[in-house]
Amino acid sequence: MPSTRNRAVILASLVMLVSALGTLPAQASCAEAVPLQAAIANARTVFVGTVTETDFDGRVATFNVGEVWKGETSSMVIVVGGPSLAELQAARSKGEDVVTSVDRSFELGTTYLVVSHGSEDGVLLDNQCSNTQPFAVSLNEYRPDATPPTTAPPVSQATRPTWAWAALSGGALALAAGTYVVARAVARRHRSRPQATQRMA
Repeated sequence: MPSTRNRAVILASLVMLVSALGTLPAQASCAEAVPLQAAIANARTVFVGTVTETDFDGRVATFNVGEVWKGETSSMVIVVGGPSLAELQAARSKGEDVVTSVDRSFELGTTYLVVSHGSEDGVLLDNQCSNTQPFAVSLNEYRPDATPPTTAPPVSQATRPTWAWAALSGGALALAAGTYVVARAVARRHRSRPQATQRMA
């Protein structure tokens, strides 16, 4: 039988162990990871975008969408990586917070491949168990063959459409012709003035 002192030491050690475990972050309770290709096939919305704004410790992020791989979305979209936005806002209004073991936090300025499993009130849903991840060149192999960029690049002089150059050329020719006609008319009037003076004398 352990002595009273030994029992006290054991009890104190257990209390310290429980306290230490209580301070550890909760581990994500996710099922077995799904291959990215299968995750994209099963997802509702998949896009590549850059985080422009975050809230709720990064769990709510506003994305500037660069490419849409699946589904439909606007050029700016909000993604929630944890409890619903309504739950987060309700808790904040009470001065509280709500967390889950599968919360995902997004980094401001980082570009992600977002694989969302659904939406709620126009906000895309995500969590730590999805295949959402920072975008890398290696992910290009999963890009759909006919994925157009959501925003066209600015048109430079080198790539300006031929119709634009035609319009500019036509305008320049019309201006030159108008200038020539005015110049001829002024020159004629200037030459006719001395003759009229001689007749009056």
